[in-house]
Amino acid sequence: MASSSRPAGRRSLRGFASPLLPKAAAAFVATLAVLSAGAAQAAITVFTDPVLFAAALVAAAQQASYTETFTTVPSTSSATFSGASGGPNPGVPFSFEAEVGSGTLSQLSGTPNRLTTTSPLTPLQLDFSSSPTGIQAVGGVFANTASGFLGALLASFTVTVTDVNNQASTETVSFLGTTPRFFGFISDGPPLRDLVMTPSGLGTTRATIAELQVAQLQAPGPLPVPGPLPVMGLVAAFSGARRIRRRIAER
Repeated sequence: MASSSRPAGRRSLRGFASPLLPKAAAAFVATLAVLSAGAAQAAITVFTDPVLFAAALVAAAQQASYTETFTTVPSTSSATFSGASGGPNPGVPFSFEAEVGSGTLSQLSGTPNRLTTTSPLTPLQLDFSSSPTGIQAVGGVFANTASGFLGALLASFTVTVTDVNNQASTETVSFLGTTPRFFGFISDGPPLRDLVMTPSGLGTTRATIAELQVAQLQAPGPLPVPGPLPVMGLVAAFSGARRIRRRIAER
């Protein structure tokens, strides 16, 4: 069961859709409600549904985005991993550093590939502070690995995202942490500084991250209340998010 430290007024509205509404219209209504939840000051909005996260990026007029699939992570082990992309053009590069408190990083191959730690119960950190392009949104699929039924049952984790002004937002999965969960975070103010996933449970529990997406928004400021979203933009957003949802369901 997942619990959240975010204020109730800023919850992602997964399950909000009426069964009478088409999927695209339901996602639009939910996104409108989330984005108009009234932040007079900078805040980090959390999404637990990849469709709503993708729709929010469209509404916030993302300038560029980059998806890390972790295919280049060594399958053995490495002290750090640097993710980087030229973005849609060389003028919009993204980068981040993956680090662990102890042990090393490695790749769990599969569909999708996952970044993990070699040491159990070790926090996994993604540092965005050196990115040439400020990262204002990050989303991904998070899960633990653990041995045996009891290990899977007791596995839990937190995901904390912090901006450069030290404002943070934390999501907590209390048990059954081996079930993949999507979390997305969007800052309507300063860029994000880092993301830390902290696993807990029995001694075999390790953190994993898959399909990491980072994005730059058009300009800092409160998330806009969207007008009629372009149909093609929504189609593109939903198609990518539905692929993530399908992969989560298959796990």
